[in-house]
Amino acid sequence: MRLSAVAAVLLALFAALLAWPAPRVFSASPAPLVLPEPPPRATPQGLMPATPPATTPQGRSWTIVVRPAATAHGPKVLVGDVADVYGDLPQQTWDKIKAMALCSSPDRGRQVVLNPDQVRALFAAALGDDMARGVSVRTSLAVQRGGFVVSGEELRKLVVAFLTERTKGMAGEVKVRDIAVPDVLFLPDDFARMGVEQPRQIAPGKISLRLDALTADSRVLRSVAAGAFLDQWVAVPCAARPINTGDVITPDMVVSERKNAAYLKDEPVRVRPGIRAKRPIGQGLAITRDDVAEVPDVVKGATVQLLYRGTNVQLSINAQAMADGSLGEVIPVRNLQSGREVRAVVEGENTVVVR
Repeated sequence: MRLSAVAAVLLALFAALLAWPAPRVFSASPAPLVLPEPPPRATPQGLMPATPPATTPQGRSWTIVVRPAATAHGPKVLVGDVADVYGDLPQQTWDKIKAMALCSSPDRGRQVVLNPDQVRALFAAALGDDMARGVSVRTSLAVQRGGFVVSGEELRKLVVAFLTERTKGMAGEVKVRDIAVPDVLFLPDDFARMGVEQPRQIAPGKISLRLDALTADSRVLRSVAAGAFLDQWVAVPCAARPINTGDVITPDMVVSERKNAAYLKDEPVRVRPGIRAKRPIGQGLAITRDDVAEVPDVVKGATVQLLYRGTNVQLSINAQAMADGSLGEVIPVRNLQSGREVRAVVEGENTVVVR
């Protein structure tokens, strides 16, 4: 009886174990790890981001530029009197803007000068702050009531045109630079045109000019000084090697080089037989007329033929020239036999005569 009860209990336990749910099996591969997005990196100043923006920012497509000098012809100074527009501003808009008044005009024939801050303030008051941001004020503004204004740029063009016409026949390459003119000229109502006068012949180097404001009948209203520098690049004879004082210049001692004639102390010489150096000439320096002289008929230190001419007799002996001499000049010579020094007339090449 007890054995049967024990067997029954064991069978019940075995059945319960068989009915227990099977354990879950997990995969050996872990789930994918999702990392958080890193914070965006700041773009260093001056560098563009790797991905360009979809649209490019656009600024103003126009600007109003204030001239440095202008004239007003009414009781008010208008925008159109003192400024020009550049860019894509519609013409109708510009027509309205240029008719706007900035300030009162000075007395007729008088000028007023406004500094850049004053000019900006006048435009802001007339156009509004937003529109005034499109106004470029580069310098002070000078305004005259009535008359005419000639800008420095117009005067520079006048000088260039004048010198270009006057230097057409000059050899080599000619350039005009360092033009000096007034920044602006205010002129009266009867002004008609500008004229240019040159006080001397035009040559390479610094040039002084006079600008005349003329009426229609050529009466001078005002004259102002102007200037420029003229470069003339030409091929000139130069020393191929150092040349000493007294050296007779031969073709092998000369080479042609390009030089600016404005800096030559004299005109270049035409190298030919029979010239010698008056002073040392460094290698590469131009050989000018002031550097050379004609080789004399008698050269100091040379042995010459000394002729004694009498009424019925002529005597010839050797002598040494004590100075240079050309035909007809009187120079001292020393008799090589007696050592006596006499004065003789140069009669020809290496020939002197005592009468």
